[in-house]
Amino acid sequence: MVGARTRRQQRAEETIRAELVVDAAGRGSRASTWLRESGYPASEQTVIKTDVAHATRHDKQETGLLDGRLGATVVPFPGSPELASTLQSRTLQRRSGSDTPVDEAVRMRHPISTLQPFDRVERSLDGFLVMGDALCSFNPTYGQGMAVEVMEAELLLSLLEGRDDLSVRFFTAAAALPTEPWSLAAGGDLRFPEADGEGGPQEEEINRYLDCFRAATAIDPVLSVHPSCEWPTRWRHLRPCSALRCWSGLKGPHAR
Repeated sequence: MVGARTRRQQRAEETIRAELVVDAAGRGSRASTWLRESGYPASEQTVIKTDVAHATRHDKQETGLLDGRLGATVVPFPGSPELASTLQSRTLQRRSGSDTPVDEAVRMRHPISTLQPFDRVERSLDGFLVMGDALCSFNPTYGQGMAVEVMEAELLLSLLEGRDDLSVRFFTAAAALPTEPWSLAAGGDLRFPEADGEGGPQEEEINRYLDCFRAATAIDPVLSVHPSCEWPTRWRHLRPCSALRCWSGLKGPHAR
C-alpha cells in the first residue's frame, strides 16, 4: 500500500501517497472489495443478519422524569413486541407513553453485524490498517462498538514505534479485542428467531445468565449501571459478585 486515490466532487481523480493508510470508514468501508479486486485471497467474514431498527427521541425535562436520569435505552426481548407493557423497570413502565416529545423520533436501521478476519489474510497488508466498524461492526443496541474502537486506537498508538511489520502486529493483536463483546452481542442477536447467523454453546450460556441479569437491574441500583460503558475486561455483569447479587435479587422479595 503506497497511498490512496481520491475524487472530490467533479474533479479528476487524485493519488495521495502515504506511508500508512488507515480505513476508518465505518460500516460503509469497501476494504474487502478493494483487496479482492487487487488480487488478495478473500477470508470469510463472520456475519449476523439482524435487520433491526432503532429510534431516538428527545422529551421535555420534567420533575421526576426517569428518576432524574438523563436518558434511557429500551431493548426488546424475543416475543415481546408490545414492549412498554412488559418492561421490568417500574420507572420506565410508569413513564412510557406519558412523556412530552420535543422533536420527532429519528430512526436508523442496522441490517447486519460483521467481523472481518484481516489477521488471516495470507498476503501482507503492509501500509494498510482497518479500524472501527470497518473491522468489526456491532449491533449498536448493546453499546459495544465505541469501547472496542478506543481500544483499537490505543493498540495502534502502542505499536507505532517498533518493527516495520505494523499491519501484521496490529491485525494479530486487534483480532483478540472484540472476542468477548462480539460473543455478548452475537448471543443477544441470536436470541431472536428472525436473526440469521451461527452461534455456539458459549452464547447460549451467556444469554441465560444475561436474561436474569437484565431482570435484576430493574430492582438493584448497583447492577443498573450499563455494563458496556466499561472496558470488556472489567464488565461488571460477569464478575462473581455481580452474579451473586443477580441470583440473590431475583430470589428475594422483589422476585418476579
